[in-house]
Amino acid sequence: MAWAMLMFAWLGIAAAAEDPPKFLLEDCGVRVDLPDGWIAARWRPESLEADRDGGKLYAWCTPGQLAVVSDDLKGWQAVYEGMLGNLKIKGATLRAADVKDLGGRATARVDLVFEESGRKGVMSGATVAVSGRMFHLAAVGLADKAGAISAGLESIAGRLDIKKPAEARKAGEVVEGAGMKAALPAGWYLPLDPEAADLSERSSKIGVTEAEGCWRAVRPRAGAPADLMIACPAGVALGVVDELSFVDVEPLLRERLFGKAPVPAGAQAPAGDRLGFLFKPDAAGLTLHAAAVPTKGGVMRLWAVGAEGRDEAVDVSIGELLKSATWDGPHPVGIGDWVGYYLAYRPTSPVVVGPGLLLLAAIVAGIRLMARPRTSPVDDIA
Repeated sequence: MAWAMLMFAWLGIAAAAEDPPKFLLEDCGVRVDLPDGWIAARWRPESLEADRDGGKLYAWCTPGQLAVVSDDLKGWQAVYEGMLGNLKIKGATLRAADVKDLGGRATARVDLVFEESGRKGVMSGATVAVSGRMFHLAAVGLADKAGAISAGLESIAGRLDIKKPAEARKAGEVVEGAGMKAALPAGWYLPLDPEAADLSERSSKIGVTEAEGCWRAVRPRAGAPADLMIACPAGVALGVVDELSFVDVEPLLRERLFGKAPVPAGAQAPAGDRLGFLFKPDAAGLTLHAAAVPTKGGVMRLWAVGAEGRDEAVDVSIGELLKSATWDGPHPVGIGDWVGYYLAYRPTSPVVVGPGLLLLAAIVAGIRLMARPRTSPVDDIA
């Protein structure tokens, strides 16, 4: 009996130890320390909702780790406007926005005002960086309690128990693979674990598959989906690629990469010591660009994905990356490829003219030799 009681006690202790701490958002790596008076209405690994005296508190996280700076306040404002939109509240306007130190952390503070069913309301928001994500808190209530709502939100934000703090990131991280090596442009980073999960989910939706030898990068954005890049090798032989042959090689490569899909013709993309290709497939609601560059092993395929309207920003990043890259060696070109290239695109090159003149001289000499009069044996006897 004593053994049974000990066993049940041990099992009870083990079960309690496995329970997550109260109001821990496991997906975000943050525990919210709710003050007395708040009652949790919904608590999930990715979000929390709580009520008090007619007010509401919301907590959640979004992919992409960014340093909290004043330049991004517009982006965080959009996050809280979107949250109100989910509550069917529209027409919110900005009352105040700044960056504060709360609990020793840089925190983006956004206050919005709105009107709903003839009553004025306020929303106070606080955003902090955690590992691979941004964590958001929003308190919503009536406008006549704006001061208390703002103070209460900042108190909760200052007591956040962050289990997974934001990770250090440095500019110019190096990507290597798919036949190339390059430092990432400003704002781009190797993905942290939560960012990698988001990247895989989004890339799979557009049919981009990864294989051995690929690399990935993300550019987090405030209040918007991150820009993504994925580069993978492909065993494609292109022959000689330069400004002269580009126009004929491009449609062949486009068909190899996209099949019969109606992709617009690609443009030239300078890539250090060689010439690459830049394609812009149509993708509803997305910016989707694809680059291809000849490498020693075939072709490097680069997919770059952004939100709608990100064409210029994505183009600039691709251009900077390709121009600064180093490549694993020259693209393999056979003798037949070289002969066809010079005959088609450089017929006046010494490489063609020289052997051609020698051949012509040999032909003329042969003709002259055959046409030379011969001495008749009868004439010799006579």
